[in-house]
Amino acid sequence: LHKFLKPAEEYLGIRLAPRFLYQSFVFYTLAQHPELSPQALADYLRLDPAALNYYQRQRLTLIAQGLLSD
Repeated sequence: LHKFLKPAEEYLGIRLAPRFLYQSFVFYTLAQHPELSPQALADYLRLDPAALNYYQRQRLTLIAQGLLSD
């Protein structure tokens, strides 16, 4: 997978490692579904509550730093 993503990273100018793709998906889901309860989000993303809390805090930090749009 990495050998296919690496050339595309250089072309697109963004990181496409699986870790970053997953984080982007989680942040996108949090932004697109603010109406869902924490339990529903955890179930949808298949995360435990501590991991969901981490991603929610990380998203808010990135928004505050201007690195992620709301």
